[in-house]
Amino acid sequence: MRWRTGGRPTVVNAELPKAARDLLPDLGRFVTLIATLLGVSVGTLYNHIPDLHELRVAPPKASEPNPRKSC
Repeated sequence: MRWRTGGRPTVVNAELPKAARDLLPDLGRFVTLIATLLGVSVGTLYNHIPDLHELRVAPPKASEPNPRKSC
């Protein structure tokens, strides 16, 4: 039996998941925009960052109260 080698080369290196995680906290950026900035597809991001969905739906951190808001 012959073993076949080859196939499509991967575009993912060690820095891609790190760069994507650095861009995630900015809630103004969508996953599609992050994928475009990194030059990969959205599916590639979800395949290589398994907790991507949980990172995106995490509640925003509590910020300081708005001083203009009256109670």
